[in-house]
Amino acid sequence: MAFSDRTAEDILAVFGRVFGGRSCPFTLHYRSFSGRAVHRRSCRSCAGALLMRADCAHCRGGSYRPLDGSDILNHINGRAAVGIYPADENGLCRFSVLEIGGHAPAKLLVPLIETCEALGAACLPEVYQGGQSARLWVFFGKAIPAREALMAGLRVISEAGLMGELHRISLLPTAGRGYGRPAVLPLYDFGGGSSFFLDKELEPIDDPLSLLENLAPAEAKFTPKKPALPKKMKAELCGQLYVPLAQLKGDSAAELMRACCFPEPDAGEFNTTSALTHLFSVTAGRLILPGALDLRALLPNVRLRLTDSRTRGRRLRLKASEPLSPWQSEAFAAVLRAGGGVVTAPLGSGKTAVARALLAKYGRTALILTPDRVTAERWKRLLIEGFSLKERAVGLVLNDGDFPTGRIDVAVLNRDAGLRLTETVSGYGTVMLADCDRLSCTGQDFCAVMDAVCAKNVFAISARPIEGARLGDYIRLYVGKTVYSLAGGFITL
Repeated sequence: MAFSDRTAEDILAVFGRVFGGRSCPFTLHYRSFSGRAVHRRSCRSCAGALLMRADCAHCRGGSYRPLDGSDILNHINGRAAVGIYPADENGLCRFSVLEIGGHAPAKLLVPLIETCEALGAACLPEVYQGGQSARLWVFFGKAIPAREALMAGLRVISEAGLMGELHRISLLPTAGRGYGRPAVLPLYDFGGGSSFFLDKELEPIDDPLSLLENLAPAEAKFTPKKPALPKKMKAELCGQLYVPLAQLKGDSAAELMRACCFPEPDAGEFNTTSALTHLFSVTAGRLILPGALDLRALLPNVRLRLTDSRTRGRRLRLKASEPLSPWQSEAFAAVLRAGGGVVTAPLGSGKTAVARALLAKYGRTALILTPDRVTAERWKRLLIEGFSLKERAVGLVLNDGDFPTGRIDVAVLNRDAGLRLTETVSGYGTVMLADCDRLSCTGQDFCAVMDAVCAKNVFAISARPIEGARLGDYIRLYVGKTVYSLAGGFITL
């Protein structure tokens, strides 16, 4: 795609006006010399995209450079695709992006475009990756908070009648502050799939740069005047929360998502960042929400009829031998009072005693998920010693050939074992995440495993705050918030 009659400064000015976000850092998507796809933030020490190294100390140190005209030219000419973060340094956005996947994604663009026109909003439809994916760029007349930009996208989807297609649509921005997930700029010719703007008839536009120059976003009102939630709602709790879409009319589904994302009216952060897209999954006509969300607290004006279908598991006779210290008793009571959650305490402070006391109190079949093999073997030994059990009473699931006992089992949740565990975790009454701050599996595998968990009792222990953990957002959604935190450094016994 050539713009031979335009200078780099002109092109940068157009892109900067229309797609203004966080200019530093930005991301570069390119192919390494070995052919591997690479995605990395812009580094000040790297002369160009093709010279960037994965082990660059400056990249790890955060010495980033701002976007300039040469990067946009490289983007248009296919050397490297440029991605920008929609929310700027102040958490404000000038656009929202609806990314569509699945079969024939361009067909969903038609009702979305018509909805934007009805709302008086400027939008640009785009197809890329050879027509396998599509996007709708929704522009605002002025910069608005990221949470309002997200709600604008939800309003467009709801008004278009596409709530049943949420499993195919991803929304940007995904973070109110910080970086979130970047949006690759349009009009690129990279990686074997070009990007094109489309008109209302879904035909490619010949002069896209002129279209961007003449784009005049209007200040459309995306937020409904009144909340549209019904007075009564039904939901089923079976590991996850299942809300039938048939009872959510008009903007009700979008309003429910707003309440889940922004539990406080003036909250600047989303309830989740990287886990946000999973929050809106839909299957078989039901909206699926993570089980740790307290709908009664989030929807105080809705009479909620909640059916609890969680697995209680078989009863076990377990007795913890050691007495609890004062702080351990407080943590123990906090988990029981909250019905789950995360206990955070430094290494060596006695989290194991709290975990064993909870397992004994629940007295149900239990599964302990650990980050690695060494931790799994250690937990098997701790359970045998703490409950005075025989060796064969505690199962250790490490490989495909290992079979759980179905009573008390210890398994590893990592990159290799994530999806395999989906058939293992469903029959237990209690599931515990041990050292959840060190889990190394991907967010997708973690969600797949926790989606299969139907246990009535779910809790976790951590040596560090989950807010700084790699899967902190997912843990907060699936297990719950931190119910007890013991301040202090590492304790040596």
